[in-house]
Amino acid sequence: MRLFHIVPAADWQRALATGTYAPPSLISEGFIHLSTAGQVGPTRARFFAGVDGLCLLELDGDALGPGLRWVDVVHADDGSVGRFPHLHRSLSVDEARRVPFPTAP
Repeated sequence: MRLFHIVPAADWQRALATGTYAPPSLISEGFIHLSTAGQVGPTRARFFAGVDGLCLLELDGDALGPGLRWVDVVHADDGSVGRFPHLHRSLSVDEARRVPFPTAP
């Protein structure tokens, strides 16, 4: 199963230099926010509108192990509910590959 993570390019470059990616959400919330292929566009629009310099990382969800958990999330802005993957550990840069953002329909 393919999963995705949106990350500022500068943060990904720092991770490549250290070998590990651990965004602020890992400390503040205890996990890294991930998306399915169908969630990437809405996630980008909701949380990264107008933000330049982003990377899209593709991960093999089947290889992430027990740190991967699925959570029902209620969005405060509109009350919508979605089931999102969360990774409850840091990510080795070897577990991800940078891919182009999908084009808008």
